[in-house]
Formats: sequence, C-alpha cells, structure tokens
Amino acid sequence: DASEALEALAAGGDGADAAAAAVCEAAWHLSFHRIGSRAVQLALERASPVHLARALAGLRGNIPTSARSAHASAVLETAIHVSGREAAECVATELLGHGRATTVNPGGSCVVRALLEHASGEPCVVRLTDEILAGDLAALCCHKSGHRVAEAVLSNGLAR
Repeated sequence: DASEALEALAAGGDGADAAAAAVCEAAWHLSFHRIGSRAVQLALERASPVHLARALAGLRGNIPTSARSAHASAVLETAIHVSGREAAECVATELLGHGRATTVNPGGSCVVRALLEHASGEPCVVRLTDEILAGDLAALCCHKSGHRVAEAVLSNGLAR
C-alpha cells in the first residue's frame, strides 16, 4: 500500500530502506497517483543506486505518458534531480519525437525544465532542445507552459 510505504519512508531507518526498495520496484504503477507519486519521490531520494536504476527501468517505455501526468511528471523530475545524467539520458531519449507536445503540457514542461537545469549539455538533451526549438518559437513563447521551457533554454544554455 502506498500510504504505508510513504509512512515508512518518512519514518526513516531500516524500514525506510526496505520501503524504498519495494516502492522503486513498483515505480510505474505508483507514479500516477498522488500518494504513490509522493512515495516514489521519497524512495528515489533515499534509494541506493541499484534501486534507483530499477525504478528508472520500470519507467522506461512510458516516459512520454509519464511526463504528461501531473503526478508521474513529478517522479521524473525527482529522478532527474537525484540521478542526474542517467535519468536525464533515459528521459530525454524517450521524449525525442514528443518534445513539443511535452513542452506545452504543464507536467511535461516541468520535466523538460529539469532536464535543462541538470543536463543541458548532454547530447540527448541537446537533441530534444533542438526538436523543441525547431517549431514555431512565437507559439512556444506565448504558451503558458511553453514559455517556461523557453526561459529555461535561455537560462541554462546549450553546450555549443
């Protein structure tokens, strides 16, 4: 149960380690619900590298859908924050071909901004950014979610 896992994670100690491992294994299923998403985020923050890799593996193949979900997008952001390059590569690679649609979605916009903040120089993030910027820039800048991505591109730059 996500509520019990969340309580165990918040309590800390050995129970939190076991809960983090279990939550990372079920990351995909838990990420789309408010409490489950919070449990996955806490688990990612406390997880060992092995469990973090398992959580990312569980999300693979579903990143575009996850990025556009209010709750699962927060999980992707946390993964990018705690895992850096590994998560950024996984997320950015799967978002290729979905860049513009992701950028104009509130949750997706946050994920793209996290990629730019933590891994703007990674080749897969550069390719995703190029894809996003290849369209109508005026429409991107005028969109309520897209303009935040445009700001992140300007703030974080690209390694060129």
